[in-house]
Amino acid sequence: MKRRYRALRVIGSIYKVLGIIVGVITLLSIVGFCLSALTGATALVSLGEELGVSREYAIIFGAIGSGVVFIYGVAVTLTFYAFGEGLQVMVSMAKDARETVTLLREREEVESTEDEA
Repeated sequence: MKRRYRALRVIGSIYKVLGIIVGVITLLSIVGFCLSALTGATALVSLGEELGVSREYAIIFGAIGSGVVFIYGVAVTLTFYAFGEGLQVMVSMAKDARETVTLLREREEVESTEDEA
């Protein structure tokens, strides 16, 4: 049977790959955000004393920022991947429906030839 919906299959695969790429970027962003909060906190210790901001606050804000990046990144990653998977499921459902129609037509033809005999 001829494979149909080639473009949808490609688009679904692209969305799945984009989902994986966004997931990797999210992980790298979380690590970068934490490192920048830690190194930025040490670089701003003297400035923090003048402004009244301690190093602990910078670490806490880094952890909160990393949490926000994590939640947003996971949501976007799952959305892209699920959309790509959904397209592939719909293409598979269309293929299964075509196969079912073909089998029912063949069965109907066999039953009609048996009734004539």
